[in-house]
Amino acid sequence: VWVGTNISTGHIQSFDDTTGDLINFVALGASDLITDIDADSSYVYACHALTALYKYDNALSLQWTKAGASTSQWNGIAVEHGSDEVYAGAFSTATSNSRWNRFDSAGTLIATSAFFSAGVGSIAPHGIAVNTSREVVIAGGTAVTTRSINSWNSVIPTSLTWRYPAAFGTPLGGDPTAVVIDSSGNVWAAGSEIDGAGGTIGIRKFDPTGATLLDIAGDLSAIAVDASGNIFAAST
Repeated sequence: VWVGTNISTGHIQSFDDTTGDLINFVALGASDLITDIDADSSYVYACHALTALYKYDNALSLQWTKAGASTSQWNGIAVEHGSDEVYAGAFSTATSNSRWNRFDSAGTLIATSAFFSAGVGSIAPHGIAVNTSREVVIAGGTAVTTRSINSWNSVIPTSLTWRYPAAFGTPLGGDPTAVVIDSSGNVWAAGSEIDGAGGTIGIRKFDPTGATLLDIAGDLSAIAVDASGNIFAAST
């Protein structure tokens, strides 16, 4: 189990998935507070909004870093299992634009999406997910008035096909903060959003076309899905 923590400094920590015992950890430095983390069978990936993307092996030996521009923030990171390609959300503090970037296993940039939010009031991407079909989904990263989940299909590195935007509640407050894709291609988003009827959405499930399948009340900040389709969610 891999965890990113921010207690005075950012750490990547690994725990035994049976006992919960700490196995190993690495400190990234006082300014390197982690905003997202993902892992495959061989590597762990983390991003810090104001510094860089990081790739470590299972022994926490640094493989590479990717620095962001002075006016950019990294928000959300996901690895495509089987290829070690990395998808990271980026937000420009200068223009309030959001986009995502795709890197190969060596950290070389191989694709960049078009901007999908712009202007004052836009929010940074918070969570990103990719499956083995190279369907890319981002939570957040949209104008405040839409609060949508955004989706693409990137079948080959130079082909970034827009799929759909899907609303996460009504644009009254809060926003989606995390997203996963299950084995059936359904998208599960977590966050906190007004549902229009006086309640609050904690989880919204979308089918592969972006249609809403169900809402679960709550105020959540993280979500995960296992190979059996079980959903795990957490709140701060």
